[in-house]
Amino acid sequence: QDTLFSYDIQTVPQGLLVTIDEKPGKSPAKQKTANSGNVSDPTLEDLIDSSEEALSANTQSQDKNVTAAEAMQDSFQFSGYKSTRISVDFYKIDLHNVFRLFRQISGINLIVDEAVNGSLTLALNDVPWDFALDIILNLKGLKKEERHNTIVIYPAKKEFAWPERASDNLSFEADVEVIEQEALIIQQATNQPAEIMQAKELLRRAKIEESNNDIEDAAAFYEQAFKLWPKNVKISNKLAALYLVDLRINAKAVYFAKESLKIDKKNYQAALYAAIGSANMDQISAAMEFFSQSINGDPPMKEALISYAAFSERKGQPEAALKLLNRYSEIYSDTVDTMISRARVLDAMGQAEKATNQYKTLLYSGYQLTPGLKKYIHGR
Repeated sequence: QDTLFSYDIQTVPQGLLVTIDEKPGKSPAKQKTANSGNVSDPTLEDLIDSSEEALSANTQSQDKNVTAAEAMQDSFQFSGYKSTRISVDFYKIDLHNVFRLFRQISGINLIVDEAVNGSLTLALNDVPWDFALDIILNLKGLKKEERHNTIVIYPAKKEFAWPERASDNLSFEADVEVIEQEALIIQQATNQPAEIMQAKELLRRAKIEESNNDIEDAAAFYEQAFKLWPKNVKISNKLAALYLVDLRINAKAVYFAKESLKIDKKNYQAALYAAIGSANMDQISAAMEFFSQSINGDPPMKEALISYAAFSERKGQPEAALKLLNRYSEIYSDTVDTMISRARVLDAMGQAEKATNQYKTLLYSGYQLTPGLKKYIHGR
């Protein structure tokens, strides 16, 4: 039987491509076939049927693949993995480089413990990156802790705890009490008088000047702030210290120390400032009154005891000085200053044997003594 025509079948992405090649000089047959609607060729019909079946099967296969992909995606989402999907193919890659890749993909801060080491071979296609991360962690015996856009990776046998403050700040559960307290603080700040807000700005400028060692300008700003905020004992204490120690203006030091004592009678630091300032101005009775007030703390301040003892010694009151030095020794450990002061006071009181023993005690105490002090001790 003569062949009606030759044909060729090729597989293409859309299915099958059928190419029909008509032989030259067969146009009458073609016209006959075209004009006779009831005449059919078995070979052509079989070819068309087989092509339709192949296309149908391919479409069904594509539908099945789409359905499977959708099902896989739903499965990931149901399991809680909703991150960006990736395809990876690792071959003996260092773990730290793997985690760096996840850092670039996710944009999340990632911290890896230095004890984590080794390499990995892994091939995954179209999976969420956090799913791939969990697989790696399970394979390598690692754990992760995640809070506030940060993941910490460490060996499973190792314990990890977020810093206490970080744990509080990064907690996902809102602490109602903390929120209410913060709201109250904000409200209180908002309700502050304009004078206090202005005083705070002056304090800020004063601290800047002080850090630049411009003490006079700093003191001027502190004074302006104190005028606006006269109940703030910290400002008056600061002024008393600046004028006493840095600027050596005793009168102003005493004035601001007294202002602090008006606010708080138990401000022993202010009492000491007032005592030293008064002593420097040779106001003996006022100095003694303030010194007595400065050592009323429980326990009394070290500086108050030593300063009061030195003042008593200079004013010819060795018994009072010795009593203060002994009180210091009972509460705190002796220093070079207290030991030399005690020996000097005993020497001035004419108690040569006790003074000598005190000098020897100082020499053998182990304290580093200057050559001048050693010469003085040996001389006595």
